Amino acid sequence: MIRHVGFACMSKKCNTKYQTFRLASFSEYRLKQAITHNLKETERTIQHCISEGIKLFRMSSDLVPFATHEIMKDIDYMSWMQSDLQRIGDIAKNNNMILSMHPSQMCCINSPKQDVVNNSIKDLLYHYDILNAMGLSDFNIIIHVGGVYGNKEEAIQRFIGVFNSLPLDLRNHILLENDDKSYTVSDIMKIHNQTGVRLVLDLHHMYCNNDGTELDLEAIFATCGAVTVPKIHLSSPKSVKEFRSHSDTIDFDYCKDFFKKYRRLEFDVMIEAKDKDLAVDRFISDYKNSVSEWLKVV
Repeated sequence: MIRHVGFACMSKKCNTKYQTFRLASFSEYRLKQAITHNLKETERTIQHCISEGIKLFRMSSDLVPFATHEIMKDIDYMSWMQSDLQRIGDIAKNNNMILSMHPSQMCCINSPKQDVVNNSIKDLLYHYDILNAMGLSDFNIIIHVGGVYGNKEEAIQRFIGVFNSLPLDLRNHILLENDDKSYTVSDIMKIHNQTGVRLVLDLHHMYCNNDGTELDLEAIFATCGAVTVPKIHLSSPKSVKEFRSHSDTIDFDYCKDFFKKYRRLEFDVMIEAKDKDLAVDRFISDYKNSVSEWLKVV
């Protein structure tokens, strides 16, 4: 059974809008202004989630414009954010919300270029610092393996080496996701076996990119341990022609067989659709219309 259903970053219903600005117009004043606004929008969106009964929410990576850019090296922006992050974290904890973040695809710890690896680690630490400053104990940072760079096996081994060198506190909060072009569920399971990294299944990605191996969802969920409730990422293809692109909402017919097959497992679902919380409402309605019949099946 599905436990919680959530969405990422922005609410359609409350019209979440984050601020940024061009690097050419950078100033500490503009930076503080943007951070203050973005934290208020985050808090407003989380309060909206609470009012809607949504327990699962992925925070935006764009809270701090240019967070990992060289221009920020002497700016202690975390000290500006500490009290606000703590307050938002308390709100989330008091309402049993589960928060996560997802660095962009530019985060590639398996790159053959050391400067890219260094910047990717800096990006991971930025996400960790934000969530940790909120006083949360159970939070996730979701990443992909990265590029293939002409030799997939070497790229996997580079990922394993860099991941195992990361600080333990950071590693303990990372979830590794299969992607839609390069790294299959089998690939990330192989990485798990050599790192212990927890895994998250992206169902759409699996349909885009698989090696024919039968899905063992219980094995993926087992990587999360006995305490953490596992989750999957869910999106629908935009069209047959644009199969990898996400649609505005979730086509339940596209994923109905999956949810029927695994109806007896408990997990969370992160909706990755352009309609955000509107897509959550539609998915929950479609799911509830089907689940009562499924549960009658022995």
